[in-house]
Amino acid sequence: MALRCGRLAPSPPGRRRRGLSSRPPDLTPPTMAAPPTSSPTTGTEFWEGLWAADGGLEPGTRFDRKSPSPALVDALERRAVLPGRLGDGDGGVPLRALVPGCGRGYDVVLLGKSGLFTGGVTGLDVAPTGAAAAAAYVAAAGVPAGVGIECADFFKYEGVPGGYDLIYVRLTAGWGGE
Repeated sequence: MALRCGRLAPSPPGRRRRGLSSRPPDLTPPTMAAPPTSSPTTGTEFWEGLWAADGGLEPGTRFDRKSPSPALVDALERRAVLPGRLGDGDGGVPLRALVPGCGRGYDVVLLGKSGLFTGGVTGLDVAPTGAAAAAAYVAAAGVPAGVGIECADFFKYEGVPGGYDLIYVRLTAGWGGE
């Protein structure tokens, strides 16, 4: 049989169908190289270099937007974060949030002040200078207890027992207009 115009039609006598074989297909998955353990744009040295360059990263430069993510602000205002999990003060299980690559901590502060994550909010930054800047910003913002910053690599971070209810990652393109 041959496929012609969407219908099966018999193959002409004595002609073999192209691309078909009597051998079973090789279903062995292709060999893939192992992913790199680090790259120039994921390591601590890279991010620390960005935070420390030119006397330190100022708010509003490079990847620092000087404010929380507009998408996260909108989702919290509409209560679209974890729909069905956010109780109305019913004394449910306290929710926890994690913000890997938190930068200066704007999203950490927003989540902490939202009152929704009473189990705590943790911001992670792999760069020591970035984590210190975030810790200072969070401390000055007057957030509730349980909101904090850790200097850690997200891919090696063990987190808290029981895990997190929300992991929020903000991907920024066009760092600060650069």
